[in-house]
Amino acid sequence: MHADLITRINTNALTFVLRKNELRINDLPLKFTGFVSILKDGYNLDINAASEKTTIRDMISVLPPQYLEWAKDTKIEGKSDLFFSLKGRFSEPQNQKPRLKARLMVKDGFVSNGKAPVPMNNFNMDLNVDLPDLNTEQLGLDLKNLSFDLGPKNNFKAVVKTKGLDEMQINADVKGAVNLQTLIQALGLKDIDARGLMDTNIKANGIFSLDKKLFPKTNGYLNLKNGWLKTKYYPNPIQNINIVANIINTDGTFKSLGVKLDPFKFDFEGNPVFVNADLQNFEDVLYKVRAKGTLNVGRIYKVFAKKGLDVSGLIMADLSLNGRQAMQQPVSTAD
Repeated sequence: MHADLITRINTNALTFVLRKNELRINDLPLKFTGFVSILKDGYNLDINAASEKTTIRDMISVLPPQYLEWAKDTKIEGKSDLFFSLKGRFSEPQNQKPRLKARLMVKDGFVSNGKAPVPMNNFNMDLNVDLPDLNTEQLGLDLKNLSFDLGPKNNFKAVVKTKGLDEMQINADVKGAVNLQTLIQALGLKDIDARGLMDTNIKANGIFSLDKKLFPKTNGYLNLKNGWLKTKYYPNPIQNINIVANIINTDGTFKSLGVKLDPFKFDFEGNPVFVNADLQNFEDVLYKVRAKGTLNVGRIYKVFAKKGLDVSGLIMADLSLNGRQAMQQPVSTAD
């Protein structure tokens, strides 16, 4: 870190005025302006920070060492801007807290590893964060754009806006068709290998609340064909992953929410697993479920291994369920 600082201190008012505060953290320049005043019951502050007209590589330089090693072997281009502000009074007795705002913009991004057949191109992002009173229940996220392409007919775009947490207002539009192997190769990821064609188109608008049983009006799907997943934690992959998932909600309540998996299937260690599910009306779930297969829980867990936690066991299923949540006994056949 390198710093060039000019700070004025008013000892009578216990105020620090940040006139010129220029930092460089590795390759990322950062400028601060504003003031901090110490009060009897807390403090008052108005701080603004910016890192303007920098590059994506400059931004990555402040990440932990493992990401810096990744960046050495990867061609990264593109412009970035970062803005940050913290303004307001902090007082525990008066229950006052400042407001946090941040914005990150990335333009004309390009990421390519030497093994990639095509690069990740036209990577653009515009993310805004608003946290009034440092209260997560008022957290606002505005992803105005997240988009990239990996060649013709291989692109992704998402626009997502949310406000709140336990009761969340959501407006989302996500659409894309992505070759996962091309994406992994373009990013140069070493700890995971994924393949398959993922196609998704989801639109949602409304409120999500478990307590009030509200769900955004939604219409969308996610399809994955010929999927394949392998990590460094286990020598064998999960393969032949195929998912056809549809979700619909017409009036913003749990009652009109419908989810279909037709089908969800994969093979692992020579054992195929198949699930077909049709779930309707989440206020009183009407369900049709068919599941068949053998799953070694211990081995599949190792694919997603977490240090310090171990799981073992075998799940064998040949099951059919057809009924409603309010029924005492569903109609079923099982082995």
